[in-house]
Amino acid sequence: MDDIKYINTLLEQNKKKIASLTAQLQNSGGTIKALQNKISELEFSIKKSENLISELKTSLVNKNLKIEQLNTQMTDMQNTIVQKDDKISSQTYENNMAFFVCGTYKELKAEGILTKEGGFIGLGKTTSLVGNFPDSSFIQIDISSTLMIPVNSGEYQNMQ
Repeated sequence: MDDIKYINTLLEQNKKKIASLTAQLQNSGGTIKALQNKISELEFSIKKSENLISELKTSLVNKNLKIEQLNTQMTDMQNTIVQKDDKISSQTYENNMAFFVCGTYKELKAEGILTKEGGFIGLGKTTSLVGNFPDSSFIQIDISSTLMIPVNSGEYQNMQ
């Protein structure tokens, strides 16, 4: 844009010089055919340059508009990427989440997690989970980073 402004300034100066020379020529009363032809050529050249500058200005405005559109698209895409990254992180966290509880049968029954059902006269009863057990009894872990779950058994205590 600075270059275009500079060219415009030069064109204006040249127009003024041509006008001045034309006025001097007319005032002198002499008519030199070659000088008049040269002045005409210079005026035509200036008009061509003005048209070219006008086209360049239009092209520059169009390119600036295109750049703005591309910047807007890039910003929108970056926002979409951030949203998808957040969603992926959230889903990964949820997929790697697990809950466990450990203890003896008596401890788990006292917490309301296990019960014995079925059987006949105390024989054949099966241990099963209670339908509505309290969530506070369970421990949350991340399965991607948990390598071992302590169960407080005799074998586990010997491993330490």
